[in-house]
Amino acid sequence: MAAIGYELTEWSIIACNGHQSAVAKAIGRDWKGKISLALYAVAVPAAFFARPVAIILYVAVLLFWLAPDRRIERALED
Repeated sequence: MAAIGYELTEWSIIACNGHQSAVAKAIGRDWKGKISLALYAVAVPAAFFARPVAIILYVAVLLFWLAPDRRIERALED
């Protein structure tokens, strides 16, 4: 649910500031966010039928986000 909340907040900020704003340009297509949501969408139902698969997907998202996302920092430096 935190990932969904983050995505909704991100979309709201972009909607308020416009698609040509600095925030929208910094975020770009946000592949990490979309992939995370997709993995969560598979992991949640999998938790009822195949718990090891769900755990692997949750850990995959965790490992995916261990690498810092510096898109906004780079945009601020420019």
